[in-house]
Amino acid sequence: MQYFNDEENSAGTDEKFSLKGSSQGEVMEVCDLIGGLGFKRKLASMGIMKGVTIEILSVSRGGQIIVSCLGSRYILGKSITEKIIVKKR
Repeated sequence: MQYFNDEENSAGTDEKFSLKGSSQGEVMEVCDLIGGLGFKRKLASMGIMKGVTIEILSVSRGGQIIVSCLGSRYILGKSITEKIIVKKR
């Protein structure tokens, strides 16, 4: 899923996309969470919410991503990474 923002910033178009499309070593800002209240609460309990910066530590071929958020590390499955919309920092 591609997510695009119509707003312009000083560097041009600010592209948003799912966390699934991230690469190891990138630092991303969470822009949106696509899911129900339970999904958002689960991620909020891990510190992953809109506006938070996360670092991509590892990406596996199966779609799992290891991220660092607020000093903790989490393994996120493919279905979760598809629902987290981010932009590069």
